[in-house]
Amino acid sequence: MDNPNNPEVGANQTNAATAGARSGEVTRQERHDKVWLRDTSLPDDGPSDDIYRLTVPIWCEMTHEDLAEKLGTEYACGFAYGLEKGLILANLRPEWARGLYHLVRSHYVQAHPEEDPLDWEEQAERTVWAIPVAIPWREIEP
Repeated sequence: MDNPNNPEVGANQTNAATAGARSGEVTRQERHDKVWLRDTSLPDDGPSDDIYRLTVPIWCEMTHEDLAEKLGTEYACGFAYGLEKGLILANLRPEWARGLYHLVRSHYVQAHPEEDPLDWEEQAERTVWAIPVAIPWREIEP
């Protein structure tokens, strides 16, 4: 994706070293330049395995092994299943999901001041980068 107004600026030309970011850290420019619906696709067998394998450690902030030791082996499966169903619900009833999000966030701010709901933003960003999504537009029938 080139910028016709300035050929020296284009998608994915910024790297961590030139943007002043640490190695392995995504810069704001790289995030901006990412074409989410073009650059990636889901696995052929669906997103469930990726949701389990990649998002559980991000949102639970521990490895699968540590999570199983602390809460049992079924916890990670339940979390992944809940996240998948939550995504479906959030897309089918976005107004309700947004309202409930604000209630949950308000609860955390009041009842769990030691936990920072702003961490959710970083976890969401890490999830988006862990499982990029592409929609096969040509295959979707109207």
